[in-house]
Amino acid sequence: SIAPFTVIDDSGTGAGWSVTLLVPDFTDAGGDVVAAAGAQMNAPVVASGTADSPIGGVWSNDVGDFTSAKKIVEADPADVAHNGGAPFASDGVTKVAGMGTYLVSPQILKLVVPANATAGAYTTTATLAITNTP
Repeated sequence: SIAPFTVIDDSGTGAGWSVTLLVPDFTDAGGDVVAAAGAQMNAPVVASGTADSPIGGVWSNDVGDFTSAKKIVEADPADVAHNGGAPFASDGVTKVAGMGTYLVSPQILKLVVPANATAGAYTTTATLAITNTP
């Protein structure tokens, strides 16, 4: 499972950010492989962590097949659709998103294991990355 975590954007730019998840194939001690392409996760729950952290322009995604990094959370000042869209900055002209503190609770990562997979204890190491671009 992936524990809940916090994203804090104190840059003051409002340029946005994104969280990606990468899950390589699962392997056991004998070298058997279960493809991670069958991994799926419902959209993480994202909440404002403080009263002055606007949720507009911040959203999460349902995603599957994490064998290449997929965006699970996004904050994009160009967004007009999610949570009312990105708000305006104090200048009343510039759109901003993701400034402040956000609580992210990933959902359970589900893996479809093929019926012909060899029984065993399979592991992998997932990578969460936060980038300073939407």
